[in-house]
Amino acid sequence: MRQSNLYVLIFTAIMTVVIGGSLSVTNQVLKPAQLKSIELDNKTSILAAVMSINKGEDDVLAIYDAQIKGLVVDMEGSEITTNAKGEVLH
Repeated sequence: MRQSNLYVLIFTAIMTVVIGGSLSVTNQVLKPAQLKSIELDNKTSILAAVMSINKGEDDVLAIYDAQIKGLVVDMEGSEITTNAKGEVLH
């Protein structure tokens, strides 16, 4: 049985919307897990550069929080402070 061109176009449009919507929902649902994984990977890499670590996820985060402090300095070595939005405070 031969399908009309209109049927093929409608079917393609519906499938595009359904699959696109599914991918969008999946992306939004998995976003927190992706961000946590990126954070863990970054912290693990930083710790691995200065010490040998063979720990689990919770151990790495605990060691990082206990041992690492973020600090930004200017050209003269003075500490630069920022607000919650990341804007420099003078």
